[in-house]
Amino acid sequence: MSSVPNVLPIPFNPNAPMFDKCGQEIKLGCIIVYGHALGRCAALKFGKVVKVLRKIPQWVTSINDIEYRISVVGVEDYSWKKTGPELSRMGTLQFPDRCVVIPDTMLPLNVKTLLDKVSVP
Repeated sequence: MSSVPNVLPIPFNPNAPMFDKCGQEIKLGCIIVYGHALGRCAALKFGKVVKVLRKIPQWVTSINDIEYRISVVGVEDYSWKKTGPELSRMGTLQFPDRCVVIPDTMLPLNVKTLLDKVSVP
């Protein structure tokens, strides 16, 4: 007898759109605002999406089992040690509904200048 409980066959499109908290599509090169840990506090960070990946585990029971990976290069602008904002290393976000896509016209000029340097493969 199989130990896998009621596995449902789910049609999966790895290129299906990925949506943010507001229902906007997350695409390569878009600008997002996302949360991150700042010491013992929560903070928001601007970032540019450089990679999106959707995968489905071998055994799934619902469409909610799809795993998301959003690679983003953000801007560090909260540190007291720095003289101004600077690019952070690439990080990975797993929950698209915990970020918001914004137009680059909303960015402060110094942040936009930094994110314009980030290339998208």
